[in-house]
Amino acid sequence: MIHIKDMKKVALISLLLMWGFQLVFAQQNFIQFEKTEHDFGTRKEEEENLEYSFKFKNISNHPIKLIQVKAGCGCTTPSWSTEVIQPNQEGFVKASYGAKGRPGQFNKSVTVKAAKVDPKTLQVVDSNDVDNKILYIKGDVLPRQKGVNDWYPIEDGNLRFSTNHLAFGNIKNNEVKTKDFTVYNQGKKPITISGFKNDYSYISINFPGKITLQPKDSTKFTLTFDAAKSNEYDWTHLTLSMITDDDSTSNSWYKNTPGDKKIYVSATIEEYFDPKNLANAPAIQFDKEVHDFGTIKQGEKVSTSFVFKNVGKSDLIIRKSKASCGCTASQPEKTVLKPGESSKIDVTFDSTGKEGPTSKTVTVVCNDPNKPVTRLEIKCTIQKPEGSNTDSHAGHNH
Repeated sequence: MIHIKDMKKVALISLLLMWGFQLVFAQQNFIQFEKTEHDFGTRKEEEENLEYSFKFKNISNHPIKLIQVKAGCGCTTPSWSTEVIQPNQEGFVKASYGAKGRPGQFNKSVTVKAAKVDPKTLQVVDSNDVDNKILYIKGDVLPRQKGVNDWYPIEDGNLRFSTNHLAFGNIKNNEVKTKDFTVYNQGKKPITISGFKNDYSYISINFPGKITLQPKDSTKFTLTFDAAKSNEYDWTHLTLSMITDDDSTSNSWYKNTPGDKKIYVSATIEEYFDPKNLANAPAIQFDKEVHDFGTIKQGEKVSTSFVFKNVGKSDLIIRKSKASCGCTASQPEKTVLKPGESSKIDVTFDSTGKEGPTSKTVTVVCNDPNKPVTRLEIKCTIQKPEGSNTDSHAGHNH
């Protein structure tokens, strides 16, 4: 049974809580929008950007300023009045929706915060004393009809390609993978494809013979990457040419052979390791993997050595050693190391024409299954001579 004294306590607590909530949720009212929601209705994706400007008035008796306008997502980009709005003056908040690539219905919000400013200094009086408003935009974007430019986005003269870069990603050196690409004639005349220039024995393209593509016609090719025939390791990038009689080109850098359409192939070739042999595998161990030359003078050449050892149980084979742009790395003194043997890689860096913090790498690929690739790093800070006007390439990493 509840006593009267307890009932009074409950009533008092309830009243205090009510006042507290009223204080917490009390909101200022500085600005008044003509409307807080706009429906674009049904629009086409081709319009790309849908915009609407929400107008508001300062209904207070003191100057105000919008201190924050924040969209609910990245597809909605707002802009707004940045100046001080005097009493009874108007301002705007413009909401822009990127319709390109976003077919379908949308409903987005923009949060607006306004605060008082001092009439003399025009500085915000209290950033916590604000008027919060939420604006909404919505609509339905009709997807555009896809065509040739979508199916064949790469253009080269009168030919278009579904892709001219066949990226195989990671591929083991005992694998064979294929990728297709389609060529489309967007011109007004027939185009003959007479073959491919291919200098790589591990790359092949199915080509039955001379092909004549009529206008608005297409043909598909299959490119095969046989990593088992390649002696390459790590990342590799190759260039092939499709030989045509199309004398028009979109690539000005090979004007002399406009009929040759470039095909690019990339892959990261990884060595396959038999799980049965892992217990007796080689193991590479470097004395260091990073060397800091500290501060050096522009034009100075500096060198260091990375010493490594085979701490495994079978022969360590260095498959590849390659320096990035800006430094020179020697080939290891030994490329086949018995267990317990050591070797080294000498690295020289030329700081000519460079300035500021700089970092370069040397990639070492070997047959250690636990560490097949090691990126050795050299770094330094290059000090430019006083009064020099040498072009800066500070911090360029390649």
